[in-house]
Amino acid sequence: IIDHIFAYVKHISSNYAMCRCKFITTPVFHNQYSLPAGSVIILAGRFINNPPRRQTTMRITKKPFGKTDGQDVYLYTLVNSNGMKAEITNYGGIIVSIFTPDRDGNLKDITLGFDTLEEYTGIHPFFGAIIGRHANRLEDASFTLNGVFYRLNPNEGRNQLHGGLTGFDKRVWSGEIVGESGQESLRLTYLSPD
Repeated sequence: IIDHIFAYVKHISSNYAMCRCKFITTPVFHNQYSLPAGSVIILAGRFINNPPRRQTTMRITKKPFGKTDGQDVYLYTLVNSNGMKAEITNYGGIIVSIFTPDRDGNLKDITLGFDTLEEYTGIHPFFGAIIGRHANRLEDASFTLNGVFYRLNPNEGRNQLHGGLTGFDKRVWSGEIVGESGQESLRLTYLSPD
């Protein structure tokens, strides 16, 4: 997931800014094919100068993005003093957009994504989403762990891709704007029970 976030940031970091993110997991379940699952926390934000020359400020706003399965979904907008803007939804922890200034100072979105929650709740190619419980494919939508065979729901022919029909990208995460050392950060959490 961090590589996924930093892949976006790599385009940004050359002359403008980079993103410092924290990723913490409490492993509850894992095998050779899966990412650690359990309590997952992502802190996004903290765009800082590269190289650091002055203190960069970050502000975050929250607005309704829609509802799914009776749960409210929000769009968080992170804006820093360098002119960058990122939009992240608590539905799947999806990075909806990252706007960065081009060489002329015009903001351009450098991500692939959709404008509405409905487009994300349908079938989509995992644009900007947190992938899990596992990443990639599980052949025949099954695996064996400690001698126990597990059958999963297939979502790509006979295989399971990126956590299946209701992976982390289809879950509503808890979102919280937190202040730390005078900076705002976005904390998204989701508990994936066994």
